Amino acid sequence: MAKLIGSIDELGRPLLRLSLPGGRDDLLAIVATGFNGQLMMSMSVARSLQVQLEDLLVKVELGTGAMEDVYVGHLDIVWLDRPVRARTLVSEGWPAPKPDAPAALIGTRLLRPHLLTIDFDADTVEVEPQA
Repeated sequence: MAKLIGSIDELGRPLLRLSLPGGRDDLLAIVATGFNGQLMMSMSVARSLQVQLEDLLVKVELGTGAMEDVYVGHLDIVWLDRPVRARTLVSEGWPAPKPDAPAALIGTRLLRPHLLTIDFDADTVEVEPQA
């Protein structure tokens, strides 16, 4: 059975590496259970990953409480050994991440209906399908 295994970083954030098809570099992302979408990232990351953007802006409330218009796009990822086209929200207001820093958020819509286990004592993150 497929399982994604990640870790907790020095700032206490749960991280997972998302595989991208075609042998491209993995995408390091924060598991954000307060985000109800699938993926979210900055415009600079979306451009580098060639996210397919629609001509659609949606208003979202960020974790800070601020409202922002973001673009809607799609990114092909490998999720639990299966190809998935993830709905991706893209923000022009987010700065580009520093090298080796998480570049996206994974939200609950991508996690559903899977089991998410975060063990802060062992610094592990696991996502696995429900049996």
